[in-house]
Amino acid sequence: MYSWTTIRVFCLVLLLLPIAHLAWLTSREALIAMDHSPSAWEHEVAAYARADRERRLPTDPVVVVGGRAVKLWQGLEQLLAPRPVLLRGLGAATVDDINHYYEQLIGFYQPKSVVLLPGTSNFHVRDNKDPAELLQAVQELEAQDAAHGVTRNFYVFAPLKLPFYPGDHERMAQSAVLLQSWAATRPRVTVLDPNPLLADRTGAPAAQFFRPGGRHLNEHGYLRLGMLLREHIHRPPGQATEGETLASGIR
Repeated sequence: MYSWTTIRVFCLVLLLLPIAHLAWLTSREALIAMDHSPSAWEHEVAAYARADRERRLPTDPVVVVGGRAVKLWQGLEQLLAPRPVLLRGLGAATVDDINHYYEQLIGFYQPKSVVLLPGTSNFHVRDNKDPAELLQAVQELEAQDAAHGVTRNFYVFAPLKLPFYPGDHERMAQSAVLLQSWAATRPRVTVLDPNPLLADRTGAPAAQFFRPGGRHLNEHGYLRLGMLLREHIHRPPGQATEGETLASGIR
């Protein structure tokens, strides 16, 4: 028979294991985020490759790339059905990281549409881009994609204004303006600005669309992103590309 003290210690260890595991994951992710080299994401890219070998890949998919915001996105497959969707997010990856792994994350799948959701990593921790530098990185990614001659549509979400980073809101607004001006010169490029759909009456990000802490969208926020994307992807050829109707309809 085990003593009561031994049993209590054993139970305490079992209770602490999940906490220890979470702490290990958090510290590991923090170390990866501090590595400014694209090689930081090699293990995640390799994991996607292993999963791809074990299943039949869809034809003409919508490939969504970006950082953690893409990895947390749930329900998009149902919103865009019958279009097949592949989510290819890489932790705290920047647009430069996505560009580095273009062949593995995008080109390999020969997508009909590419969707880029830039994360805050482009402005914090791994990078410190200004709006012009973000535009240049997105242009480089789109140019690499265009050179393959496969993708018909290239969608770019304007950077999200987050409650956690109020000091970034002006920089996000400037980025949206630059991206939209550039997209006007590229017929296959569409810039989607979800910020008006995620804002309160003052124009600030509404807490109801974000997880506690204000760093990431919640299911309601992702639903609005998905509906905005669906509106454009399912739009009949020749129809206007402005999103005002959708925005006013789901406020």
